[in-house]
Amino acid sequence: LSKYTLILAIFLLSIYIGIHVNFFNNDDWVHYKTVERFLTGDFSLHPYIGSTFYTQGILAYIFSNFFGINRLPVLTILISVLNIFIFHKILNLLSPEKNFLKTLATLLLVLNPLYLYSSIGFMTENYVILFVLSVVYFQFKFQNSGKPLNLLYQKFFLVLGFFVKQYAIFLAFSTIVYLAIKQKWKDLIIYSVLTIILILSYIFIFPKNEVLSGQALNLERFFDIIDYSLPFFLTIFLYLSFFTLPL
Repeated sequence: LSKYTLILAIFLLSIYIGIHVNFFNNDDWVHYKTVERFLTGDFSLHPYIGSTFYTQGILAYIFSNFFGINRLPVLTILISVLNIFIFHKILNLLSPEKNFLKTLATLLLVLNPLYLYSSIGFMTENYVILFVLSVVYFQFKFQNSGKPLNLLYQKFFLVLGFFVKQYAIFLAFSTIVYLAIKQKWKDLIIYSVLTIILILSYIFIFPKNEVLSGQALNLERFFDIIDYSLPFFLTIFLYLSFFTLPL
């Protein structure tokens, strides 16, 4: 089989599986309810939603206008397949010659039970993974080329990821540390200012409901290292590890 035949087969299989998903997973019912609001012209978040969600919600809004809200599992599966493609592109940047290792590493993602489970339905995990992988991809592109445009793309996808789930903001801090270590002062200043603007917009402008106001990710408490930031970083590390390794 050619590469393009395989891609077409995966695409058609994804659509077939998505069409036959007719149940809710965990709390994705509240995501459906929020998209239903969007379709009526009400772009406020559902009172029970616990993520920033807007990027995912707008993608779903566009998709639902063409195919209907009941077909959103198809969108999720297509996003999940796209994640695998981007993950493989990242591995090509890191090790272009080692095909066996790249295939094995890709299978670590594909065969992860949590990833497979999140590919069915309309949960947020695989959507935020899309933007996290995009951030990582352009970060490596920036490191390899030094071109500021790649850093701009990285920031763009980080913002999109942040407005799926808030914890994507922590990718910005790792980039700030990298720029400081490499003494790229101009890039560091611009990137830091953009990150501060994003955080302040979330704190003072973003329309938070009670769930968002009271949840674990509280950017106002970020400098409380011992009681908040360190435990939260460890939690995120474990969370992302579960989505990376086959359990």
